[in-house]
Amino acid sequence: MKIFNIFWSLFICFLLFSCGTRIPETDNTPPTFSFQITGDGFQKTFTQEDLSTTYQLNMNENATFSIVFSGLDNGGISRATWEFSHREIELFGNVQEGWILRPISTFNNAIEFLGQSSTPVNAFVLNQRFGINEDYFGSGVFRIRVRDYGGASGTENLVSYEIQLSIGDFPTELIRT
Repeated sequence: MKIFNIFWSLFICFLLFSCGTRIPETDNTPPTFSFQITGDGFQKTFTQEDLSTTYQLNMNENATFSIVFSGLDNGGISRATWEFSHREIELFGNVQEGWILRPISTFNNAIEFLGQSSTPVNAFVLNQRFGINEDYFGSGVFRIRVRDYGGASGTENLVSYEIQLSIGDFPTELIRT
């Protein structure tokens, strides 16, 4: 599975950096996304098909996880964001090139891809490993958002999703709420 993830990530990176796109005059179609979480014997990929379903992800406090966050929009991606609490999440390694890590509130950070309308791209991918901060137990949330340009004369289209988190000394599992 790890080889598949690496291959998929390289493919998306190829698309991201070699396949520019044109922003159409109008674009009423929202972007698509994939947010895969792997670790502690657990794997789940969330997509726009999950927008009408709410989940709680129970995460083992001692486990290491990785995410692959990707998206696609034929009219160009203007912004993609993974928001999380820096109290609960400890990132491993640097944020990959093309993405920025920034604080967005007293408790939350975001890793963001910011598109450029002068050179729009139609796809993105983020690979990131993380663990749970050893001083944190409790609940939290992952927020993911993907925006397109909405066309040259339109309003941007937004797709967003939240995954509720519970962190503690228990196996990692997903509960439909």
